[in-house]
Parts: sequence; C-alpha cells; structure tokens
Amino acid sequence: MSEEGSFDVVDNTGALTEGWMDKAPDDVKEAIGDSKYFDSQKDFWGVVKSAAGLSKKIGEKPQIPTNESTDEEWAEHLTKIGALKEGEEYKHEFKDLSDDQRAVIENKENMDTINGMLKDSGVPARLASRFVQEWMNKVVEQNKAADEALQKRVDAQKEAWGDNFAENTKVSDGAYKSFLNDDQRSFLEEVGLADHPVMKSIMLEVGNRIKTGRVLPGEPGSGNNQEEGGMAEMLGITAD
Repeated sequence: MSEEGSFDVVDNTGALTEGWMDKAPDDVKEAIGDSKYFDSQKDFWGVVKSAAGLSKKIGEKPQIPTNESTDEEWAEHLTKIGALKEGEEYKHEFKDLSDDQRAVIENKENMDTINGMLKDSGVPARLASRFVQEWMNKVVEQNKAADEALQKRVDAQKEAWGDNFAENTKVSDGAYKSFLNDDQRSFLEEVGLADHPVMKSIMLEVGNRIKTGRVLPGEPGSGNNQEEGGMAEMLGITAD
C-alpha cells in the first residue's frame, strides 16, 4: 500500500514488515499496551489464526448454571470445571508446614468438614488445596491471637493475685469444674469467658465458700447447703 495516508505493515508475501507495530495508530498502541502477544507473530495470517483461536476459546467458555438449571445441567457444569466425581476424594499436598499448620490439617474432624464443604460446592481439585492452605493459615492466625489474648489474661490475673496466684487458681478451677454444669461451662468456653479474670475471681469466691461448706455444687437456685468443710474432701480443697 503506497497511497498517501496509508502505511505498509505486510509485504507481498503476507509477512509482517520490520517495525510494523510502530506504524500502528495511537489508539491501537494504547489498546495493546505492554502485551507481548504480538511479539511472536511473523505474518498477517498468523495473527488472524491466533485471533480466531482466541475467539473460539472465549465462545466455548462454560456458562454457569442458574437457580433454574436442572440437576443434570449442574452436574455437566461441575464435570467441565473439574469437580470431583462420585467416590473421589481430595488429595492435598503441602510442603514445609510449621508445627501449628500441621496440627490444623491433622485434625480429622476439621478436615472432613472442610473437604465435605468443598466437594458439595463442586470446587475443583486444583483449587481445593489452595483454599485449604488459606483456611489453614487463617486458623493458625486465629489460634495465635487467642493464645496471646489468654496469656494477657493470665498475666493480669497473676498481677492481681500476686503470691496467692497458684492457690487461688486451684480453688477457682475446682469451683468452675464442680459448681457449674456442663451446659454452663460449654457456653462460657464458646464465648471466651471461661478464662476471663472476672470469671476467675467469681469462681474463686465460690470456691472459698465451698471450702467452708457455705455452698454446694448443683443446679442454679437449688439452695443446697451442708455443714462447714463438707465439700473440702470432694473438691480437693482444704480450708486454711
């Protein structure tokens, strides 16, 4: 092409001419940007062929089923994206795990729950391990934060109780285990209050009352009492 205002990007054999990209309009250069896609292209027909192949792949992209899709359509979709088939299980492989990370994934109950959730959601095997890795790291972070928070509580309790920390802890723990029922303990542990300094102090007071027989473990509001020192042997707590 030699007419005024035109430019040559291919020769008479269809090969791209040297520096052809420099002759492209500014809007084309801007669209290409830093892409290296055209660096390997040598002729015009190669560009056409590559563009056609890319267009075909885009056209073949799986369509995600909707709420109106049938079970068969969902099953076909999950198969296309590489979801596990019936009877298959995920095989996660992790390298250089820390002790904390290994403790998380060696918890069979947790892993069965996570794998079951991933499988039911149709997550492909190639993505499942990545998800488990992220989940594992998150659990380690949460456990570390919980340990640090617990240590702060213990340090605060040590400061408050001073030299009596060991004895007070024994009394408080004894009361916690014996005075509260299973449901109450489970609730306190779930909401993170079982080791709170205020709860420790409350249980210390209860334990001191148990030592002198002023309160008997039982259902809340039972009003049980017994003679002085009657609970000491049962709880392994002796009055001073």
